[in-house]
Amino acid sequence: MFVDRNTIDVLFVLDDESREDHILGDCLKKHNYSIKYEASPAFTKTKGNIKGYDRQQWSTFYMDYLSNSDYIGVIDADGMLFTFMHPFYSIFASNDDKRIMLKPMAGDHYHEDKLALKFDNTLDFMWTNRMPMWYRWETYQNLRNYISLAWNGSSFDDAFIEFSKNQGYSQFTILSTYASLFESNYYRIIMNSDTRGAVSVGSNRGREADIRIGCCRSFHIGCNDTSLPELNKDHLLRYDNTEFAAINATEKNDAYYAYVHEYLKQMPSYMVSNMKKSCELFLNNKSIPICI
Repeated sequence: MFVDRNTIDVLFVLDDESREDHILGDCLKKHNYSIKYEASPAFTKTKGNIKGYDRQQWSTFYMDYLSNSDYIGVIDADGMLFTFMHPFYSIFASNDDKRIMLKPMAGDHYHEDKLALKFDNTLDFMWTNRMPMWYRWETYQNLRNYISLAWNGSSFDDAFIEFSKNQGYSQFTILSTYASLFESNYYRIIMNSDTRGAVSVGSNRGREADIRIGCCRSFHIGCNDTSLPELNKDHLLRYDNTEFAAINATEKNDAYYAYVHEYLKQMPSYMVSNMKKSCELFLNNKSIPICI
């Protein structure tokens, strides 16, 4: 709903062995979404099948096999965008600092991450619940190579089988920890303790209020809700599951949406109109499913 699909390719990754996924993919193609059917990992023939959580996690480590884009942003299956995603200012730190923003907090909620990386990590990039998670195309291969070496030359998949056994790991924390330590020229950590804050436009599961604010601030629709001004203070800059208070939050939100409004003026009018219609439907508790 909140993406310029002329600039950002929206890709759905589905299981090749699933008949239901092929039915869904055929439907999504009719709506001009990109579809990739991913084969089950080769190791399942000898090590047993992986489903659900582990299948999605494994797939994320191979996103460079599924897209040729210079930058790949991943959203969990239960994730959502709650406002318009500017293709620059929602990803990079600033005009003067074109590094990808990573938003962690101190802590370790996924204890197998250090097993995967073979060192203790002190930051959690998943618990703050910010989406999409953006990485350079090269980072995926670089991480797999690093883990293979750290595991004494084992293949990445062999290492994955071991560190995924207890499901106590986060693919995003593993990727982000590697990126922030070994590719810091391309990534910038912005902690929850950094009162300057950093923009995010999506989250897992999402909050209804965020979508309402996104519709109001992006498209000037539904702005008569009296609760919006107060909620708007942490709308873009929030870190979930942790205390955070940005300095000059209102000014930063206003600056982001100024960029959004300028960008929307350059988009085809029919695309903006479709986004507005989606907002109107949502605000009236209605929806039009594209695939049933």
